[in-house]
Amino acid sequence: MIGISISMKLLTVLMLACISKNPEVNMTFQEQQFAKQYGLNESDLADPHSILTVSGDRTYITDEEIELLKRVVMSEAGNQSVECQEAVATVILNRWQNPDKFSDTISGVINAPGQFSTRDNGEPTLSVEVAVFNALTYYNTYCQDIPSSVYYFRSGHYHDFGMPYCSFGDLYFSTDKDVVL
Repeated sequence: MIGISISMKLLTVLMLACISKNPEVNMTFQEQQFAKQYGLNESDLADPHSILTVSGDRTYITDEEIELLKRVVMSEAGNQSVECQEAVATVILNRWQNPDKFSDTISGVINAPGQFSTRDNGEPTLSVEVAVFNALTYYNTYCQDIPSSVYYFRSGHYHDFGMPYCSFGDLYFSTDKDVVL
């Protein structure tokens, strides 16, 4: 099931990325129905800066925050699948949307001591670009594969704390221990 939704999402994102770069092209009826089914609209898909928050509102992130997010995903999961890269980006967004536990800024989440690697691993690959676009576009919608309660990941095995949720490639993702899925 996850593989099918990922493939459909990837196809849709690539198609919508072309649409967003060409405003003269409108979404087809099928594309509109797909977007409606998953709680998206054309303007949401055309603007990766607009994110649906956990509270159901829209918030915006800057180009600098998107670039920082791409750099972290490249550093943490550049050698992993698009699905894994999207999950890493989603974990960062999940933390940002929970300021009671984490920072209320993306850069604050990323730059918290000992949390994420931001070393320069070169320009983000196409898969990282797609993964970050997916995470931003589908955040807090029915298309999101990683729920908003997943805050942690690590390489090789699950953390000793929290509840194991899933793994992609070498990375293992977990929720808080108190979360019921």
